[in-house]
Amino acid sequence: MKHTLAVFSMICMFLWANAQIFNSSLYSYTDTSFCSKTQLRLDYLGAMKNNEYFKSLVLGYTLFSNQLQTYFVLPATKKINLNIGLLYNQFFGQNKFSLFPLISLRLHPLPTFKFTFGTLPSSHNMLNQLYGIENTFFHPYQNGAQILYSTKYSYLEIWTVWKQFIHFNDNKPEKIQAGISWKQTLINSNNLKINAIAQTTFDHTGGQIDTSHTPTTTIFNSAIGLSSELHLNDLTLSFAYFNLQYKNLTKTNVYPFLNGSAQLSTVQLLTRHLNLAISYWKAYHFIAPLGQLYEQNYNPFTHKSENSKNTLNFWLDLHKTWPKQHLSFHLGAYSFYNLPTSHLDYGYYFHFIYHFRLTVNK
Repeated sequence: MKHTLAVFSMICMFLWANAQIFNSSLYSYTDTSFCSKTQLRLDYLGAMKNNEYFKSLVLGYTLFSNQLQTYFVLPATKKINLNIGLLYNQFFGQNKFSLFPLISLRLHPLPTFKFTFGTLPSSHNMLNQLYGIENTFFHPYQNGAQILYSTKYSYLEIWTVWKQFIHFNDNKPEKIQAGISWKQTLINSNNLKINAIAQTTFDHTGGQIDTSHTPTTTIFNSAIGLSSELHLNDLTLSFAYFNLQYKNLTKTNVYPFLNGSAQLSTVQLLTRHLNLAISYWKAYHFIAPLGQLYEQNYNPFTHKSENSKNTLNFWLDLHKTWPKQHLSFHLGAYSFYNLPTSHLDYGYYFHFIYHFRLTVNK
């Protein structure tokens, strides 16, 4: 009876309002557009995320952060841009802050193709379970290479990031991460769109010239699924299903499980200023080093694990954009209801995004 009432209340909350599709790259605020003239850009992100987790594998914590990217876009040609600048990052409650150099070469040889070498955006177009939103807080700066192909019906992103470089006899391993995100529209009628989606991530730790004795470990994660969008006047209704996999390719004992899997089913509503989503998450021995920690079966910080997780999840997001002021604001809440234990965890957040542009005419 307790389970039935909880599920019923969650469904009532879901039906209470119209909503918009929630994007896992919500905090991705970096402008990757090209320009033909020298331009000064400022991309600001001010964010708060409070996780109220109790009696779970992951305990609650609060994130307050300011990030500011200041950089020049220098056009070598109409199809080549060089970006040079600095990234400022600070967590509230700390006297220290971090500064990172931003240097990237961006090539745009075709309208549908982009290549970036150097500093990459801190978020990728992936499921939160494979590449978590909080990477923008903890890992706002990453260097590597990215290939991006995008048309009306197809999307493909291939990226690799060198997380940790080592010299000979360093007492730390090298770390490399990579991912692929692919989406293909199968049906695109006036009111209905159906997409096939496939995503993978790799997380590699190892090296041959270090002295850390850290076991070489390569973790593979994947997600394969279908999504549909039904457009009804000003309302969009979306359904999605994904099958996710986890494999320890090197079979080392760094993690308690060598293989695992998960299923994700989601229903979402879309209107102009409101996102609403409800999903069912079932995971068994699932580990994803780059994904959102809460939905996994292992916590690498406490080394605690659980065999399975079975939750009903709810997400509400209110947002407003002022195009002329280059400003956007999001306010949201989310919850995870553990079906076997009848335990509820929740959280809430807000964030501002502001863009400033100053073009230098030649």
